[in-house]
Amino acid sequence: MPVGRWPMAGCRMPDGDAALLVQAMWQYNQTYPDFLKLENSQHRDGGSTASTAVLVGDRLLVPNVGDSCAIICRDGKDIGQYCRILHYSEPVEVLCIVKGRRIFLSQHEGIHSATLTFKNNCPFTVWPGTLAGGGSPALSATGFKLAEGATMTLDAPPSWSGRFWARTQCTADSSGKFKCVTGDCVTGSVACSGAGAVAPATLVEFTFGSGGAQDFYDVSCVDGFNLPVSVAPSSGTSRCSAAVCPVDINSSCPPELKVVGPHGATVACRSACLAFNTPEYCCTGAHSTPETCPPTQYSKFFKHQCPQAYSHAYDDKSSTFTCTDANYAITFCP
Repeated sequence: MPVGRWPMAGCRMPDGDAALLVQAMWQYNQTYPDFLKLENSQHRDGGSTASTAVLVGDRLLVPNVGDSCAIICRDGKDIGQYCRILHYSEPVEVLCIVKGRRIFLSQHEGIHSATLTFKNNCPFTVWPGTLAGGGSPALSATGFKLAEGATMTLDAPPSWSGRFWARTQCTADSSGKFKCVTGDCVTGSVACSGAGAVAPATLVEFTFGSGGAQDFYDVSCVDGFNLPVSVAPSSGTSRCSAAVCPVDINSSCPPELKVVGPHGATVACRSACLAFNTPEYCCTGAHSTPETCPPTQYSKFFKHQCPQAYSHAYDDKSSTFTCTDANYAITFCP
């Protein structure tokens, strides 16, 4: 058995796990000899990432190297036995969970996954939704309930991008179908499962860096507004600022942009693009460049209410924020 070629050879691990690892190495060599020979002949410029699942009897080992992360699922749901990226910034040991036990695999350069803490300061329950973008994986929850004063945390891996928003006035009918007055993702359930918010909804948008690269984040009213929200970084290693839209824009929304709820109150404020669907408001067609799609009276209204939030498609200079190796608090009704 070519132990020397196995990436985990010589690593420290708890007593009693060495025999299990040797079995896994033997099984791997039996199953993937051609793959191992091919890999041994490759010459690359650099970089390493790999995830491999090896079944040894009734035990499943999933070693992860680099930025990869394999998640064990049953019926499409994470069952909690997985190798995860931990919160660290110094070189530490990568670990894998096997039957609830941690097996240390190798020394690995530090990787930071961001912890996102959601807090509801609104005097009512909200139902946040999450949507991954740009080929990023879905987070562990794509929708959840957040009672008044409650908090919830999610982890986002390096290089993840996506958006968050809050749904309001949500109910389930007699058949169990779930729906919301604002921000609904129209899945019929609390989980959004890859669906985005029906506008108007205030959005929080992220693109996380990797390996010390910057995170980019913003609050956006480009798709309209339904709730005040803020994003506050913590523990960052660069100059980091909060992105905040603290004003209830619904209370001063122009009549032509108002969305009125079932009880007669204004529950959201539409963007001009959503209300009128014309190129000059949507920055499409002949108005698809910064020069041909300047701010309008309506985008200026949103910008006056929330100066740090995106008000139209090309509102980058005052609305994009950056930080490095940070965790973030996302607060509804800050």
